[in-house]
Amino acid sequence: MMEHEIHCECGEVFKLKTVVMNCPKCEMTYAVTPCSSGDINNVKCAGIAYA
Repeated sequence: MMEHEIHCECGEVFKLKTVVMNCPKCEMTYAVTPCSSGDINNVKCAGIAYA
């Protein structure tokens, strides 16, 4: 898994280090499939505390 810098909708910036992570500020869930994790454009938000 390649780490990506995520700019959350709430303004928080954090590192996506696993295939599913929540924003530490607002709990928005961001996810990517392992096979497409090399491209930040494949990272999608799924909703607040989705995972």
